[in-house]
Amino acid sequence: ISDKAKSTYDKLNKQKDYQKLNHRRVQQEKSKLNKQISHLKKIYEANQTKFKELTHKYENIMKEKMIVKLEKDRLAAKVENLEKSYQQIEEGSEDQLRDRTHLKSNLEDTRVKKAKQKPFQSGVPSTIPESDPENPALNDMPEIMNGSLTLLKTFKGHLMGVTGLSYNPAKHILATASDDSTWKLWSIPNGELIMSGEGHQDWLGDCCFHPNSQFIATCSGDGEVKIWDIINAKSAISFNEHPQAVWGLDYHHTGNFLLSCSMDHTIKLWDMNMPKSKFTFRGHVDSVNSVQFQPYSCMFVSG
Repeated sequence: ISDKAKSTYDKLNKQKDYQKLNHRRVQQEKSKLNKQISHLKKIYEANQTKFKELTHKYENIMKEKMIVKLEKDRLAAKVENLEKSYQQIEEGSEDQLRDRTHLKSNLEDTRVKKAKQKPFQSGVPSTIPESDPENPALNDMPEIMNGSLTLLKTFKGHLMGVTGLSYNPAKHILATASDDSTWKLWSIPNGELIMSGEGHQDWLGDCCFHPNSQFIATCSGDGEVKIWDIINAKSAISFNEHPQAVWGLDYHHTGNFLLSCSMDHTIKLWDMNMPKSKFTFRGHVDSVNSVQFQPYSCMFVSG
């Protein structure tokens, strides 16, 4: 029994020594890995700062590129109009030349005056149209596609889910709103980032381009509705009369009014020229998640 106990004791001692050595080895490896992790964290933080700087520079460059492109299009249209006017003047008589020159001067003065006027905040309440104009799209029905649809482009645009989309009515530009509290403008179909906007304190619920294509409206979980001037890259108007999150937006075809729907069970009609709420519509008994005008009409639906 004594020999057996001694043998067992020696065996346990050997196992203890082995476990001790193994424990030391694991501790050394752990210490080494901790040092490597600390080193990698420092590298990541340094690269993250550089990445943010590069992202900011890229967004500024794309913003400047967009502004230059818009200015180029405006100047090209102006040159084309001047060439047509010059051609018409050359074809006319001396009397017609004087009349056309005078008319051109008046038109140019009018254009300059209109350009100096602010599109919003005129202080004069907007008038709701008494009758609806004819919808020009009714006579332009698209052909039925017999073939299958094809995916053109997929690109990662936001850090979190995308909650709203809106096409620019005059340019090949797409606006996106996201849960990451930002809105962005993209060229279509290339998917190049043009501009990124920040200013809301919570997730974004929707975005909508103004009919004149110069402004974009966004709404957020912070209860605010903001109007952004994309030419000057700044916030133009902020509405904060909704006490709870705002889910959806839509512009009237005149551009003078904007609808917003909220978790507070209401829909508000905003007058862009005052600027303030013109009407508050009540009737839902729970959150209003979506709202949309009928094209070229004062009727709208909500849900």
